[in-house]
Amino acid sequence: MLNEYQNLEKAASVIDVARPIAINKDFHCVLVTEYIPGKALSWYLKHETRLYERLSGVAGLLRKLHTRTISSYDKKKEFSNFHEILDQLRLEQKTREDFNQLLGKWWYSPLLDRDWGCMLHRDVHPANYIFRKGKPYALDFESSWQHGNPIRDLGILSAELKTYFERQKGGDFKAEPYIGHFLWEYSENEAEFRQITEILPFYMSVGLLRSARLHRSEYRKYLIQEAIACLKAIL
Repeated sequence: MLNEYQNLEKAASVIDVARPIAINKDFHCVLVTEYIPGKALSWYLKHETRLYERLSGVAGLLRKLHTRTISSYDKKKEFSNFHEILDQLRLEQKTREDFNQLLGKWWYSPLLDRDWGCMLHRDVHPANYIFRKGKPYALDFESSWQHGNPIRDLGILSAELKTYFERQKGGDFKAEPYIGHFLWEYSENEAEFRQITEILPFYMSVGLLRSARLHRSEYRKYLIQEAIACLKAIL
């Protein structure tokens, strides 16, 4: 309760969020926030209505959050969390060894080295962005991080787009124009866009595995295979 309240207060100083109003630990640690009327990004995703425009809005919001909360960067935390997710999936030994080997290559690659980290939204789900009169508001900062890599937020939202189009729109390839647009709108210039696209597969893999924790079917296998394919981008 306190963690999310503090995260929302910090985020509210730089971007539009559902502002925290009150907390009370005696009422099952309740947190009361401002109500934001409007439609979620998930609605625009479902209807494919003004989706490019809405993704531009989210890109701008995340860019502002990341560049106005600059801090030190904790690379170890990123990899520790990745292994936690793998532990939760309880993969077969051979599959886990494949992931461990690929993560080792990413760890020793300079791609994930950077001079600064920042505050991350982290729960970058399309339902957590509400548009009110065209302006995006971010919700749910319970799992927000400090000292993170900004590309993490981009990778997880890209994974959300990929999996939505795979399940609901006839193929994950249909998400590619939207992902490319989102990344371009976030980027300051072409050089940064290229740098982001090099790093993105690592964090898309994180996003795919987060989703895999919720499934116990052939779709789970698809998510795990795609996560491995993303990590192989470094080879």
